[in-house]
Amino acid sequence: MNIAVLTKQVPDLVEGVEIDSTGKAVDPDSIRYILSESDDHALEEALLLKERAQARVEVFSLENGEARDSLCAALAKGADRVVMIQTGLDAPPDNHTTAKLFATLLRDLPFDLILTGVRAIDDLDGSLGGLLAGYLGLPYVGLVRKVEVAEGTVLVEKEYPGGYAAELEVKLPAVLG
Repeated sequence: MNIAVLTKQVPDLVEGVEIDSTGKAVDPDSIRYILSESDDHALEEALLLKERAQARVEVFSLENGEARDSLCAALAKGADRVVMIQTGLDAPPDNHTTAKLFATLLRDLPFDLILTGVRAIDDLDGSLGGLLAGYLGLPYVGLVRKVEVAEGTVLVEKEYPGGYAAELEVKLPAVLG
């Protein structure tokens, strides 16, 4: 089984920020970036699946913030390969652009499962996984809290509001958030 994990950097809300010289905006150079918490959860799940299903885990990140540090940490945790994607953009892209970049990269690669975080502090609607699945023509399940690998499928537990959950069987390849 081959697993791709898509990650992104988000502003670290614990660190202080500085106001720019106009006094009306945050100085972008004062912002420290860290790996999105939900993307870190996706990486941890991929590494657990690696142990249980003898999978190969590759981690992808757009180049911004401290992406290089996050990718080095992913290798240290047990990822088999990391890839930093050069976007050539001045600012972090929106989810549609990000999904298109990842889809272009992953379209011809042999992945059984693509994992991504669902939400981030700068993206509360969590649309990246669904957009990516749409661009790739793959099934998508979001708000997943449990994954078990079966032959040609994964069994996932999807969370719903109010503490409800459903168990779904999803044919591979697929995208999970």
